[in-house]
Amino acid sequence: DQVLLNPRHAYTRSLLDAVPAEHARGTRLSPERSNAVAQPRPGADSPVLLKASGLGKRYVGPDQQSRQVVDNVSFELRAGRTLGIVGESGSGKTTVARIALGLLQPDAGEVRFLDQPWAAAGTERVEEKTRRVHRRDISVIYQDPLSSFDPR
Repeated sequence: DQVLLNPRHAYTRSLLDAVPAEHARGTRLSPERSNAVAQPRPGADSPVLLKASGLGKRYVGPDQQSRQVVDNVSFELRAGRTLGIVGESGSGKTTVARIALGLLQPDAGEVRFLDQPWAAAGTERVEEKTRRVHRRDISVIYQDPLSSFDPR
């Protein structure tokens, strides 16, 4: 009761204040924070934070057959924008996300973060120590599309 009815810590109060049922639809649930990477500026003129070009990835299945799971995928993510990758099960969404995060090396193409090499195919391999500085600035949120995207 003490935590829920009379929280002492500012962070606990902000968590409780972010309960969607307590606010009208469309109300910001948390205060805006400054971003270490860039200030959000929605729109086409916003700087490109993450750019993937021509990504490709193949896996060898249990039957020893090679399968192309990502084929020539390209996208840009600009400051202040949200990117959703949607597709059926097995279409390569998680593989694209892992490549974009620099957790998986692509067989083709490259990813640039803040216009610096982030993940690349072949001999252009990016060392983890190069990415470590920005690890806190990039992440992915896996969600249920039926509750995450407004169908309208």
